[in-house]
Amino acid sequence: MSNINKQELREVAQQCSAQEPLRIVEYHGKMCLRNSGGIVFTVLRDSSFPEYSSENENYARLAELSTPDTMLALLDELEAAEKRIAELETRGLVAAGIITKVGE
Repeated sequence: MSNINKQELREVAQQCSAQEPLRIVEYHGKMCLRNSGGIVFTVLRDSSFPEYSSENENYARLAELSTPDTMLALLDELEAAEKRIAELETRGLVAAGIITKVGE
């Protein structure tokens, strides 16, 4: 994932964090993702193509669980891990004598 994508995801998650999260509801026999503002997505379930219905339901569940707070927490964890990796790589270079001190 590029830094541009991560930054865009962070910005969108921050914009959505003040809004009510999506939840899955049944409405007239249809599976829908909605918040208090109304139906956001209708999940298609076609009995002729059960494999697609299952995939669509899985995507709906993923969307329901992908809250702004979850996205921001994952991005924070990724950023911390990337910093830790860079720190450990630098220490390895110092230990190997490739650079003489951190920051070179």
